[in-house]
Amino acid sequence: MSSSYSTLVGAVPEPTTFAFRRWYFDLLAARLAECPLERGTTLYVDSSATPGNGDGSLNNPLATLAEAQSQIDAWTPTTAGLRIRFKRGGIYRSATSGLTLNKPGITVDAYGSGAKPLFSRFLVLTSIWQLGAGSRYTQSQFNQVAWLRTIDDPFNPLRRVSSTQEVEATAHSWYLSGSAGSYTLHVNVGGDPQDTLEAAYTNDVDGVLVSADGCRADQLRCDGWGMNPGNAGNQRYGLRVAVKGTDAAVVTGCESYYSSSHALAFYGGGGSGDSGGISLFMDCQAGFTIDNGSGGETIFNSYVYGGDQETIFHGCTARFGTLPVGTADYVRDARAFYGHTNTSVYRLLIAWGCRTADHAFGCGDPGYWSSNPAATRLSEVRGFFVDEMVRISANARARLFMTDNCRINPDWEVTMHGSLSALSEAQIPHSGYLINGRIMVRTTGAAARQGLYNAPAYATVSHPRIYHTHIHVVGNGQYNFTLDYENGGSNPTTSTSPDAELVNSIVSCEGFGPAWMRVGLNNTALNLRHNAYFNLDSATHAVAGYSNDAGKVELDEGTGLGLEPSAVSRLSEAGTSAVRVEYDALWAARDASTPSVGPREMFNVSGDLLSLQAHLDSRLDGLLAQLPGAAASSLLNQTIDGVDLSSLWESILAVMLGVSARSGNTVTFYKRNGTTPKVTVALGNLDGERQTSVIQ
Repeated sequence: MSSSYSTLVGAVPEPTTFAFRRWYFDLLAARLAECPLERGTTLYVDSSATPGNGDGSLNNPLATLAEAQSQIDAWTPTTAGLRIRFKRGGIYRSATSGLTLNKPGITVDAYGSGAKPLFSRFLVLTSIWQLGAGSRYTQSQFNQVAWLRTIDDPFNPLRRVSSTQEVEATAHSWYLSGSAGSYTLHVNVGGDPQDTLEAAYTNDVDGVLVSADGCRADQLRCDGWGMNPGNAGNQRYGLRVAVKGTDAAVVTGCESYYSSSHALAFYGGGGSGDSGGISLFMDCQAGFTIDNGSGGETIFNSYVYGGDQETIFHGCTARFGTLPVGTADYVRDARAFYGHTNTSVYRLLIAWGCRTADHAFGCGDPGYWSSNPAATRLSEVRGFFVDEMVRISANARARLFMTDNCRINPDWEVTMHGSLSALSEAQIPHSGYLINGRIMVRTTGAAARQGLYNAPAYATVSHPRIYHTHIHVVGNGQYNFTLDYENGGSNPTTSTSPDAELVNSIVSCEGFGPAWMRVGLNNTALNLRHNAYFNLDSATHAVAGYSNDAGKVELDEGTGLGLEPSAVSRLSEAGTSAVRVEYDALWAARDASTPSVGPREMFNVSGDLLSLQAHLDSRLDGLLAQLPGAAASSLLNQTIDGVDLSSLWESILAVMLGVSARSGNTVTFYKRNGTTPKVTVALGNLDGERQTSVIQ
């Protein structure tokens, strides 16, 4: 049994402080310790071994998933635990069942060298193909094929189309005709597909199911599990955590591709008695779900019917979205990261350092947490996206703002197409927060007015807050972009959202023709404070809507998205300390009294050396604070595994400390007698003298 986060590491600190990050990494370390890799008993599995002959020793391993499962089924749990290790480079195919960790204290992971062990529902198609019309080849199938792919290029899936004519006209496509027991498979790969394809057949089975306390899956890959085109909304996954109550499980370094509506997830169950459960997914990758036609597909998901769950996604990547269907030029769907309940709320959901990758069949939505606990202030928020990177170059359905959620240091580049007009939920009745954001929105090809958040029906109940964020919008068409809501197509000079805030932020735009960009909000001094604006022509477009920002800076030229302002920039020290965020987008410390405007902080070097020293100290602390324990000291070592890294660290720290923009400055790393790491920063052009500061 595990403890809640509050018992392990205390209450959630104020998210605008460095204490929040230290608290998070303490929690991360504690969760990993609860589900260790090492166990008292170890068994080995090698797909190249002879089935039925192994005893599980390193020299005489088991051979199949079924044999590994039989060992789990026969095992009597002990406090020392059981570890089953699959040899890397092996493919563990199954036409029946996957692997279920249904007893406490089990680790399943990899050994040896090479690719991760692959648990696969794909089977190689070896039957002879018959040539049809054009480049279409056919083959009889007794069972329903869920998807096809080429053996040598598994991340380039064939496109599923709906007729033999479409197969003939569409390269790299497939179609299944007929009925149960008498199917015909049609493919077009430009030639005879003999021995080049593999198929995943319809199944309702999890690849790896982790359902007991203290279990861990590490360095595994699961392909083709839970695929059922006729029941795409089923709750089967490539890899699934299903613990409940106070039980905890960990998944590290795993991958899941080609599944039903969901790829890799925490799903405790769909019954009224299902609640609780603690899960951590770290350094995982996933993608390629079946398009179920409802937009409900997810790549990473956390769902418990009764709520009260804790889930962390750390360093995970949604590599792909839905599998390609039909003959459209591109298909983008699926939420990259999603969390929700049915009858209650979650206890804690965090996605830290996660990425939504750009791909021809990528996600259409970076994802969001719903079923949030009510939060009337930032200290009450329990749903966080931190250090998130999003790249969606087409057809984004992106929810940047969500009720009672907080996004910290997001780095987004999205393109809005068609009628997908909003970057947020329609209603934000409590507080949605955006801190240190670097947001690029391209409205190219948009077929509707664009809004950063909110909709007119909810204008009077919206409470979004935006701090230290740079929002840059590129547009070249007929449709406007508004900070607030599009108001059903009209163009009001202000909106009526109460308590909304845009503070210490940058708003800029380019490429607008007949359309324009507007900063709406409530257009009062309470809502707009100390922001910088570029290319919002209030003379021409009176609805630009920032006239009441008494501390505003109107820029004569644009500034790079999210870049650190120079020492002489009008952004430097132009912000207000009324909103206190201790760190910037790169976790460097901000000035406490006069912070810079935008996501990056800049220290004005005209001050005395002592104040500069204090500033550099705090920025270095900010750089290292995200690393747990001894890792911070290890970071400054000059060598790792015999490789001299001093010049690399010098370059990194020069940027992170913010000294690289000043002429004559140098940054040098060194270690004295192999003990305490130190950093020397030589500062030029400071009162005409060259001075030296040492950070220890």
